[in-house]
Amino acid sequence: MKRFNKKFVTFAIITLILISAPFHFANAFIFEAIAGVSILAIVGGLLVIIKAILVALIALLADGTTSILALSATNVPVVQESWNLVRQFANMFFIVILVIMAFYTIFDIGGYDFKSLIGRFIVAALLINFSLVIGEYIIDISQTLSNVFINSIGDIGHRIAQGTQIADSVVGDLSTSAVATVDANLWQKTISFFATIILLSIVFFSMAVLFFFSMLRVPVLWALLIFSPVAWITYILPSTKKINQDWWKYFIGWNVFMPFYLFFIYFGTLFLQRKDAILTGINSGTSSGLGITFQSLFFFILIGIVLIGGAKMAMSAGMAAGAGGVAMGVWARGRTAAKFAGSRVPIFGGYSARDIGTGVEAKRKQIREEGLSLGGFKVTSGEQGHRERSARIGAMLGVRGMELQQQREFLTKTEKEYKDIQDKFDVRAITADQIKLGAEKGIATDPKIYAYRKMMAKLGELDPNGDVFAKTLEELSDNPLAAKDFVQAGKEAKYSNMSGSQLIEMSTSIDKDGNDKYTNLRANNLNPAKKEMVKFVQQDERIRSGLTQEQFNRSIDILGSATNADGKSFIKDVGDSRPDLAVEYNFVKKPDGTYAHEEIRNKTIQGFSIQTAGKTDAQIDAEIRERHYAGAVTVGAQKLAQMPAETDPTKPPKVWNRPEFQTALTNHLRGLKTRKNKKAYTTYIADLDKEINNVKNPTERAEKQTIFESIQNNI
Repeated sequence: MKRFNKKFVTFAIITLILISAPFHFANAFIFEAIAGVSILAIVGGLLVIIKAILVALIALLADGTTSILALSATNVPVVQESWNLVRQFANMFFIVILVIMAFYTIFDIGGYDFKSLIGRFIVAALLINFSLVIGEYIIDISQTLSNVFINSIGDIGHRIAQGTQIADSVVGDLSTSAVATVDANLWQKTISFFATIILLSIVFFSMAVLFFFSMLRVPVLWALLIFSPVAWITYILPSTKKINQDWWKYFIGWNVFMPFYLFFIYFGTLFLQRKDAILTGINSGTSSGLGITFQSLFFFILIGIVLIGGAKMAMSAGMAAGAGGVAMGVWARGRTAAKFAGSRVPIFGGYSARDIGTGVEAKRKQIREEGLSLGGFKVTSGEQGHRERSARIGAMLGVRGMELQQQREFLTKTEKEYKDIQDKFDVRAITADQIKLGAEKGIATDPKIYAYRKMMAKLGELDPNGDVFAKTLEELSDNPLAAKDFVQAGKEAKYSNMSGSQLIEMSTSIDKDGNDKYTNLRANNLNPAKKEMVKFVQQDERIRSGLTQEQFNRSIDILGSATNADGKSFIKDVGDSRPDLAVEYNFVKKPDGTYAHEEIRNKTIQGFSIQTAGKTDAQIDAEIRERHYAGAVTVGAQKLAQMPAETDPTKPPKVWNRPEFQTALTNHLRGLKTRKNKKAYTTYIADLDKEINNVKNPTERAEKQTIFESIQNNI
């Protein structure tokens, strides 16, 4: 093309120089010397014939182009049937691609795994069935633009034939001149006709290009439409994506070429049609000696540049648009969408592009983090799933910390679900009953089910018999952190709907009769959760007063030991209302008869400064009890009255039923009575009697009144 341009420019310059040169030679000298009148006549006749042939060919090409442009590239039955066959064939490759993605996902190889390809896979699976419609829509847009210029141009052949009558407008018809007359006019007419031939040749070339590409365009577009399903299926895999890009490049290129070139044809024919108006002032001026002005020649050259340059630019623009369209598709997914997303202009239903862009970006981040679910099926697990799998494998291989990481990942995932449920409940989008229904649809190892259970616990909507609470803990036995988190949620609601005895039984796995209960909650992994439950029992005086000795002992084991901070705090707090449990802990024995907590017993002996020499274990234990209860009865009358009494003789005695307690209280009252200030004794007796009468349980109140009267009688 560059070589052709150089030749064309050189030829145009030489022609311009020759035409513009002054011809002041003596006519008689020239023609007399060569006697060339007959030659000019022959040349003139040939030029007339060539001009007629070119005009006829241009008109023929124009009519042919108009007929071809009338052909429809869409809604063609043969294309539709062929496209349907190719689409069915291409659909089979989705299975192959799924298998490829599965293998790469199993072996965790990036680029071809589910996480990398699922987005493209879904887009291709959806749009492959609409590939013909999409292609025909793009062609219709191109055809609409082309029709705008075609309708504006009208009859191309007529306009060009009318606009290229250069010789007729400048000089008379060459055939009517006197051939025998040898003057400058004959030469001038010949040059003018020659210029006309050059311009007609340019127009012929332009129309030939338009005709050729118009004729080639329709079958090419048909072929591209037929194989459009292949373009979409090759969009999925990175190794075949180049085929998809090439398809778009050629498809957009062939659609862009026609309206682009018709644009230049329109301007070229418009200039030709308005030639007379443009050259009216020019032709009235001085001539160059040839019967044609320099300005007229410049006008004709301009027409040639528009038509020939337009053909080259249209071909370049078509391919550039195709390549640019592919690049734009990639670029627009990020940059353009991001910029447009900043707009606040409402574009749909009152929502701005920024609103839509923000929502789409949030969803994209959610899918990337949490994965994608379709119809309840987890298509991708996202970054969370990757971290969970890594932690699970690391834990299986014995990597330190990986097991905890796995548990933390579960809590991170459930926290998002929990917050979503909580927000919906706060705005009354869901009710407590709906939360209960959601909690029953699966097991607690499912993050969403766990979130529903946790919300139930926080709302205090757990079932009264504690089945859901116990079931949740059992299901979370392999995730201590989640079990602890669940218990803490219930703790915030003070375990509403659950009785104190249920809470004690779940935390210790022992019922009030000393039998095993909730044995499925004895897993060591649940100790962190049960530790939180024991601490709640410790803080509630009403609940802790219902502990049995076995439950008390087990609670200390759950806390770690009686010597650590948690154990000491528990013994102290429980001992304030249940001194019997605290003191009897010293005397628990193993099956072989030895003390199970000998270290604790020895510390108690040292604390009370008890002399052990010459004393049996039974005597020492009795003295420990005596000293212990002696301190316990010195509390105020209200606390003393709240210490429990057992009314069932078949069950182990509680504080008020203990002989050691009764002895200690008797000694304490005697001490008050022997004081000089008799009022202290009478006041204490009155206060204690009043507090006993305030005990809510009538049976227990009667039992304490009986014991208290007996003590007063023994003073």
